[in-house]
Amino acid sequence: MEVIGGDYRVGVDAETQTASFSGTLRLNGADEYAPIQELLDELLSNNQDGGCTWDLRELQFLNSSGINMLYQLVIKARRMGNVKMRVIGSKEVAWQGKSLGNMTRFMPGLELSVE
Repeated sequence: MEVIGGDYRVGVDAETQTASFSGTLRLNGADEYAPIQELLDELLSNNQDGGCTWDLRELQFLNSSGINMLYQLVIKARRMGNVKMRVIGSKEVAWQGKSLGNMTRFMPGLELSVE
């Protein structure tokens, strides 16, 4: 399963329950992010008893609408109560340092790894 645009790719590996992001996401608002949100929402819904991972290391840019979408999904995972979530980021990508750290405020049990 994947969503591909001109400058980005978001794919889900069902075997490892990992969503991998790459490229530059500069979509305009929630409507344009809807296909990606649906893909990630399905990943969360299918892993209520297990864990899922978001690998953002190759995502060079994400605008505020995209960050908001990710935060909403983290909040949803927290409310579900039994989702183990791991987010992997990169120290080399400037936006990830600030934005990914805030995810643990929304979901204290989230495992964040910035490599």
